[in-house]
Amino acid sequence: MDYGYEGDTLLMAELRAAPGLSLGSEVRLEARAQWLMCRDVCIPASEDLAVTLPVREPSALRPTSNAQAFERARASIPRSLKLAQAVALRSGPRVTLGFAAPPGGVPHRLEFFPLESGRIAPSAPQVLHTTGSAVSLELAAAQPVGADFRVLRGVLVGDGGLDADGGWIGTIEVPLTVR
Repeated sequence: MDYGYEGDTLLMAELRAAPGLSLGSEVRLEARAQWLMCRDVCIPASEDLAVTLPVREPSALRPTSNAQAFERARASIPRSLKLAQAVALRSGPRVTLGFAAPPGGVPHRLEFFPLESGRIAPSAPQVLHTTGSAVSLELAAAQPVGADFRVLRGVLVGDGGLDADGGWIGTIEVPLTVR
């Protein structure tokens, strides 16, 4: 089991034009996209993509019909989340992330998505515990645990994320203590 996308997905990347491009000229961008389409089994697919764009002054740029979709995608990019009293402890095969509840209150649902592969088992249950304003999330470390696993980095999604009422999302980086 692993993580994936469903529905329309925009993967944002910033491109900068080379300084020597002449206004009025054109630039051809090419890419090879590869992906897996999965349900019960995964089927690989790929496509060569290309687009030719005119070189213009920034003031001459006009939004396209896709501009709103890109603005929504840009707004949903997780920002750094500062968790009060954050700790990450690894004891054997378990990793526990603990922190004080954010200003919005104690989350009812919490999901962690690691930013580094081979750190957290993707198919293992994630168990949320709350006591007063203390929050902890139990995770399963991927096996074998790498000796270089010293920081828990990932995306934390509270109460369904940005699309849900009262939900939130952010990236975390918490030093890992081993017991």
